Amino acid sequence: MQFVKYWSCIEVFFSMDIEDITKSISAGIASVLVFGGFAVVPFADYAKTKARVAQLYKKRSKAVHGASHQHVTYQDIVELSRWAAWLLVTMLSFSERGYPDRQSVRKDSMRLDANVGGSEKAPTHQG
Repeated sequence: MQFVKYWSCIEVFFSMDIEDITKSISAGIASVLVFGGFAVVPFADYAKTKARVAQLYKKRSKAVHGASHQHVTYQDIVELSRWAAWLLVTMLSFSERGYPDRQSVRKDSMRLDANVGGSEKAPTHQG
């Protein structure tokens, strides 16, 4: 149940009216954790983090739509709770830095994700 509750908190930021929610959520979370200003995840771990988020989101879908929870580990819950906490702190900092809404954060996250594509150098925020 904790796992699903953390996802409910996280999804509100990146699951707007779009088709590929998994991509939006994985790129959004990875971008915020890497580029959000707190260095929660190092740039070198961007792709790995994005893949892990997608993996955890798949587990969330199985839990919500399949009424199953045996596949969710304690480590999954710990990792997701840490990310949820950092997302909340970072999103608040974004509002203080001038981001007007979550759509703006999502737009920047998608831009950053597109710019990362194999780059050795971290792109920068425009917000």
